[in-house]
Amino acid sequence: MLITSLNDYCEKNGFNEVFVQAETADLQAVNFYKTTPISSELMATHFTYSFENSPLL
Repeated sequence: MLITSLNDYCEKNGFNEVFVQAETADLQAVNFYKTTPISSELMATHFTYSFENSPLL
């Protein structure tokens, strides 16, 4: 399983935790992650600052 492999790799390489994001509207992704052995779930709002159209570039 992808999540198991990722967690194993990160644990063996000294990471303390791994997190993934899923858009709330992406029910397939949210439901998938809920079937994995998660340590915790955090309800959050994600803010993005994009600079690709910035006049400074």
